Amino acid sequence: MKITTKLLKNFQTEIENERGDKIISDLPKSHGGDNKGATSLEIVTMGLSSCISSVFLLVASKMRLNIENIIVEIDSGKTKEGNAIAFSTAVVKVKSLETEKKLQNCLESTIQNCPVGIIFEKAGIPVEHKLIILN
Repeated sequence: MKITTKLLKNFQTEIENERGDKIISDLPKSHGGDNKGATSLEIVTMGLSSCISSVFLLVASKMRLNIENIIVEIDSGKTKEGNAIAFSTAVVKVKSLETEKKLQNCLESTIQNCPVGIIFEKAGIPVEHKLIILN
């Protein structure tokens, strides 16, 4: 995996992967930026949310579960210094007619296999997971 970051202006950067996908990162105006993109910590947290969603759908597919929709909401708290993530809570909202037990098993397997979640774990950042089944 290769990622390249290029300065656009001030604190605004363009981040590109080797497939050509791009995102913009910036700082809020309160920190000297132009607020034209997510901060690095927000991007990391977005990655956790996306990873949980993607891995959940992959695991559900392998378990032959029918998932109509999934929404993952991450709430993260920063350290006292404000320069790192101290903890996160992931609320996984799933619309499905599957049983709660099957969906909970899917979430547990997701937690064990989500690469970004594993990075959080190895960094000592606890992530609490909650499953909500939508009607």
